[in-house]
Amino acid sequence: MPLVVGALESLESSLASQSNFQAELGLLRAESASQLEREIRARRQVEALLAAAEEAASEEREAWRRTSASKLQSTKERLTARINYADRDNESLLRQLCQAEESIVKFQTQLSSETATADSSAQTDDTVECGNHPAVTQVEVTRLLMERNAYKERLIELQEAVKKADCMRAAARLDQMRRRNDEDAQAKVSSRGRQRQRGRRQQEKPQLESGGRVTAAVRNLFGGLWSSLTTGPAQPVLGTPVDLNRPMLLD
Repeated sequence: MPLVVGALESLESSLASQSNFQAELGLLRAESASQLEREIRARRQVEALLAAAEEAASEEREAWRRTSASKLQSTKERLTARINYADRDNESLLRQLCQAEESIVKFQTQLSSETATADSSAQTDDTVECGNHPAVTQVEVTRLLMERNAYKERLIELQEAVKKADCMRAAARLDQMRRRNDEDAQAKVSSRGRQRQRGRRQQEKPQLESGGRVTAAVRNLFGGLWSSLTTGPAQPVLGTPVDLNRPMLLD
């Protein structure tokens, strides 16, 4: 009889402990369900924020692409117009330079021939009698001097034209250097844009990693609950200890 009473008492105590454990398990389930709902809401908020950030980034990239394309198109048109204008000026300057060189050669030939004629006439005048020498020599020398002065003036004008052509060539070279500098600046701007896109992508990676951390926490919680249910009332430890009263912190 005492054994039966002891068995009944032990059975009642085990039933009471089991009921207490079931009550605690129900509380844990309720708290786990509420925490799971909070995790789901937090995950949805993170996904919504990621979608909004991706949409804003795509809109910003599209706007930057359109703006860059319009700027590059306008710059290209302006540079094309300047190149065409410089090419036309270069062609005209080359024609003028060729004409000036031909004129210089022609005038130098004429000047040398006139100088030789003047020297020969001077030698001839030395052999002429003194009565006829002053009149013929004076007229011839005057004509030669006037022609020589005219040739010199024309030569000076041609030299100035050549200098002007050289200056315009130097200006064309400077224009080409400026075009190259503009192209280098555009290449730098495009490389900076690509670096900004890489930076934005690297900033978006931590947000995706935060979503993975939330999923890992939920899996850890459910793993502990499943291990507690399968082991029975003799093992009240639920896997990794989790403080359910502590609010969930999201990265």
